[in-house]
Amino acid sequence: RIEPVLEMVGDRDRLAQVLDNLISNALKFTPAGGRVEVRLRAVDGEALLEVADTGVGIPAEDRARVFDRFFRAANATARAVPGVGLGLMIVHAIVVAHGGAIAVDSEVGAGTTFRVRLPLRAVRADDAELPVAYGDPPRGGG
Repeated sequence: RIEPVLEMVGDRDRLAQVLDNLISNALKFTPAGGRVEVRLRAVDGEALLEVADTGVGIPAEDRARVFDRFFRAANATARAVPGVGLGLMIVHAIVVAHGGAIAVDSEVGAGTTFRVRLPLRAVRADDAELPVAYGDPPRGGG
């Protein structure tokens, strides 16, 4: 469900990485017959991106750590879902580098929703490059 939003200043490739990672995780943790939904809309001068699934959910004791480097929820390791625990940490770093915030709501057995808020502002020709996100090669010539 995509509603029109203003253009924004941002690194297209890194923002695509955020979307790719959140959707990939939702698909990985949602059993056959489940549902993954992506929503985008403007709210109070921000783009609100939501990726929601009807998957296995994240235990309450693990939610506060999902953005930590190398952290994997107990139910991910128990189900042998592939991953090394870097994806959500990188997503968090990219969102923060864009001046945004990310949050997670989840219930075990009912699913998970990640909410990304990014500031919307008109693109100007003199906008400086955004800070380099975690894991990016250095920018510039030389």
